[in-house]
Amino acid sequence: MPRSETGRSGDTEPEDAPREASAAELFERLYSGVADIIGSPATATLMRRALRNAAAGNHALNDVVLLPKTLGFQYSPPDRWDKVGDEQGLRDVRALYRALRALLVEMTGPVVIHRLSADRLLQGLTGPTGGAA
Repeated sequence: MPRSETGRSGDTEPEDAPREASAAELFERLYSGVADIIGSPATATLMRRALRNAAAGNHALNDVVLLPKTLGFQYSPPDRWDKVGDEQGLRDVRALYRALRALLVEMTGPVVIHRLSADRLLQGLTGPTGGAA
C-alpha cells in the first residue's frame, strides 16, 4: 500500500510507553523521523542507498519502493510488514536501520541517530542510546 511522507508532522514525538509495532509502522516512523531532521529529498536519497546496501544480505528489502511525488516522496513497504509481530519484517527493518545508521553517522555524526533514539517506538531499532539493536 503506497504511503506518503508529506504532511506528517509530529510523528517522531516520543511516546509514554514502548509498544509493539509492525515493521511497516517502524519503517514509516524511521523515514519520517529522518525526514523531519534532514528533509525529504536527502532522506529519500539516503534511504535508497541504505536499502541497496542492506538488500545485498536481505533480499526482502528489494520490495520497498520509494517514488518521487510533487510534494515529497511516496514509499511502499511490503504488505507483509503490516502484521504486528512479524519477526522477519522486524529483522528486515533492523537490517535497513543498520545500513541507514552507518550512512547517517558518516554524514551527520551522531546528531540524527541521537534524535531518533528519543522516539520510544524506534528504540527497538536504535536502542535507548542510538546503537543498533
